[in-house]
Amino acid sequence: MKTDVSSEKSQKPLDKMTLKANIKSTSKISLQWKKLDRVSGYAIYRYDSGKQQYKKIKTVSTQETSYTDSKLKSGKTYCYKIVPY
Repeated sequence: MKTDVSSEKSQKPLDKMTLKANIKSTSKISLQWKKLDRVSGYAIYRYDSGKQQYKKIKTVSTQETSYTDSKLKSGKTYCYKIVPY
């Protein structure tokens, strides 16, 4: 069986995403990122140090490029990642 490689469509890789975090208070942080083309939305994850894994905390549309997490505890370190899909 022959496969014509030239007829396969290749997808351009997504642009690099930069996440900015602004501390609003001891219980609130604002996350912002640049809108990416060719994605359906973004999944927002927060690291759970007790379980040693990231947990999805929110899914947003491509129109949204920010999220405010207001469920923080003072004195604790938080890590986030935004995954386009």
